[in-house]
Amino acid sequence: MRMLCVGGGTAGSVSPLLAMAETVKKRTPDAEVHFLGGQHGPEQRLAEDAGLFFTAITTTKLRRYLSWRTLLVPVEFVIAFFEALQELRTWRPDVLVSAGSYVAVPVIWAAALLGIPVLIHQQDIRKGLANTLTAPFARKITVTFEQSLKDFSANKVVCIGNPVRNALVAADVKNAAQRFGIIGNTKVLLVLGGSSGAVGLNHMIRTVAPALLEQYQILHITGEGKKIDVQHPQYHAIPFLAAEDMANAYSVADVVVCRAGLSTFSELAAFARATIFVPLPGTHQEENAMFAKKHDAAVIVHESEGSAVLQQKIKELMEDEVKSAALASSLATFYKTDAADRAAEYIEELAHE
Repeated sequence: MRMLCVGGGTAGSVSPLLAMAETVKKRTPDAEVHFLGGQHGPEQRLAEDAGLFFTAITTTKLRRYLSWRTLLVPVEFVIAFFEALQELRTWRPDVLVSAGSYVAVPVIWAAALLGIPVLIHQQDIRKGLANTLTAPFARKITVTFEQSLKDFSANKVVCIGNPVRNALVAADVKNAAQRFGIIGNTKVLLVLGGSSGAVGLNHMIRTVAPALLEQYQILHITGEGKKIDVQHPQYHAIPFLAAEDMANAYSVADVVVCRAGLSTFSELAAFARATIFVPLPGTHQEENAMFAKKHDAAVIVHESEGSAVLQQKIKELMEDEVKSAALASSLATFYKTDAADRAAEYIEELAHE
């Protein structure tokens, strides 16, 4: 059995694919799993850390806004399409799996031309542009939320939840505090800037850090190359963490501040952490965050509300343990422990057709 994962640009479109690949390998030890991604995103590092063979192709970002680079999209897309054709003909996978991402579109179109079965996974509540363009070529579509079932053909789609890597939820976190230099019993704020760093969110944290550090410790995953200037013994900044270390980070956190991508959403649900979402403005993250707020599973602070509001909400959750516990408990209900196994079953069915 040969499974090809395709995605990238951000860690969000990669994480569920790694969870699926991990589960397929567990169920079928002799299965071969490769990863096809872009040249500049975090996908190569993530895939290779997970033990997968990685190949990079040309990528073309499908922008919803005006940009001079839009003029290059047709050329880049054609190049990516023919590169994908070559890779698919060379390796000839039995099944191709994607979780969105502009990287996947030309590859899935090429797979359809060659008759290779495709499974796509819709993480977010709002249907992504990549999945909109590739859904007609998919033989199976899995979604995280029941609300997304209406967005796809009824004879293809099934709700399974969002797969989370076993390496994350089963990691040994006995020495987590020592791993990050966390000292004493001071409460810990975990800030996740995203795989590539969230500039706006990092700026808000830089503004409120001096006041917060008087009472709490901050563990800040800044994103590669996104270091901020905070000097304090209780401020711990790290650019990037692999899955096992992310488990350590979640385990030491009393409150988490992060964007509202669905991979992070699912991991926080798995670890049941009190969360403040600061969604990236004008994106699908706003729907994800509103969904969590509607179900009393998280607090939302919009960037437009400013750093003072964020500081206030952090202190409220830190001091109100009853509210924090209630939010964490509600968020945990969205973690489906069998999501990766169910996805693997559909992948195996397609591969054996």
